[in-house]
Amino acid sequence: MLPAVYQNAPGGLDKLQRFEQGFVDALLARMGMEKSKAVRSRAARSAKD
Repeated sequence: MLPAVYQNAPGGLDKLQRFEQGFVDALLARMGMEKSKAVRSRAARSAKD
């Protein structure tokens, strides 16, 4: 569902907040995973040298 649907539905504010929190959690997890991949990549390159 689109966020606007949650916002306009009865009791939708709670659903919208859960949607937003899930979105933020997913972004933070992805950022953390990408950061760890970069660190491993750098470590692998420095081990080759």
